[in-house]
Amino acid sequence: MLDLAGVPHRASDRPWPDYPLLLGGGVGTFNPEPLADFFDIFLIGDGEEAIVELLAAYKQFQEQREGDPGRGKEELLKFLVATVPGAYAPALYRVEYDEAAGFKAIHPIEPGIPERIERRVLRDINSSRIDNPLVPVTEIVHDRGVVEIMRGCKRGCRFCHAGWTGRPVRLKDEEVIIRQSEKLVDEAGFEEISLLSLSTGDYPGIGELMEKLSPQIF
Repeated sequence: MLDLAGVPHRASDRPWPDYPLLLGGGVGTFNPEPLADFFDIFLIGDGEEAIVELLAAYKQFQEQREGDPGRGKEELLKFLVATVPGAYAPALYRVEYDEAAGFKAIHPIEPGIPERIERRVLRDINSSRIDNPLVPVTEIVHDRGVVEIMRGCKRGCRFCHAGWTGRPVRLKDEEVIIRQSEKLVDEAGFEEISLLSLSTGDYPGIGELMEKLSPQIF
């Protein structure tokens, strides 16, 4: 995508505002260092609230920059990481590795930059939703609406990255699941609904929920 857009791969080769910021997120960014040379900023943890805060901070910086157009990318990144918890800009940190190339420590390049990046956690899972999902104009493999019913997992399997990074376990209320499912059917035209989580069978009362969903939606 970067090649097609004519955007340099490395963050150091992308001056701002000549080029857009490259933002990374999702569970893969809990270890962002392998991609640190390519991304301008990462959001660590749940993104629903953090992305809104990041966009608001970006807009605020742009408005302030109108009176001081000399402020560039480094100043922007400093403002974002200072304003938005969970934001990590690799260019503002120095990473140490041991003799075996293992991660050792990370340090801000100057005072005022957060020393520790806080993982964002969406406490109210009921607020996580897509009111107006994009509906493909072509046939797709997984042609169904998706409703997240639970985030995190109570099982604690040691091999499961998502189960640990998604903690604590948060359950969406039954009435919210039903309402969001109905909305996907009525407004997006989906004929199937997928109940999404790391372990949907562990949702308390999953059988009763399915019984309530079937007549309500179909």
